[in-house]
Amino acid sequence: QKTTIKLGGLVVEGRMDRLNREQSRIDDRTEKERHDMAEQSARLKRIALVAPPMILGALYLLGTRLPPVHTRQRTVTIPQSPETLWRVLTDLDGMPAWRKDLTALERLPSPEGTMRWREVGEHGTIAFERIEARAPERLIFRSADRRDGAGRRWEYRIRGTDGGAEFSVTEERTITNPLLRVLLRV
Repeated sequence: QKTTIKLGGLVVEGRMDRLNREQSRIDDRTEKERHDMAEQSARLKRIALVAPPMILGALYLLGTRLPPVHTRQRTVTIPQSPETLWRVLTDLDGMPAWRKDLTALERLPSPEGTMRWREVGEHGTIAFERIEARAPERLIFRSADRRDGAGRRWEYRIRGTDGGAEFSVTEERTITNPLLRVLLRV
């Protein structure tokens, strides 16, 4: 049985069973493509759900292998004597005049003779305590606040040079969160 189909200006003639088989192959291929696309979409969704926790887990594991103490150091030469630099660094009342990040400084009670103070500035309010002072060469202090910076420690070293002083600042920060250990090293 011969069939004629007119589609716009196109005339297709052929046997109906052959046309049905061709349409069935097209339908099968379209169904397979839809199935493949659905499988690919499901695979991508699984990856999107599994990848972030796996990456975080890997970063956490990496962080547990890194040392908990993060150290930064900076050294500059200053055209002032070590004694002058020492006086400036240990004058708590004068600090707000030369430190741009500091708006106020308040002395705190000093148990056991430890010098303590609270700084108010662009980074919030933080209490500090002096650990060691060996004039005019070494000053060590740490954060006394347990909420911010527990485990933060600064060491100032001053060494006389021809016509000035070499000033080194070392900051040590103990980081308990393994993810933060990784982020600080990136």
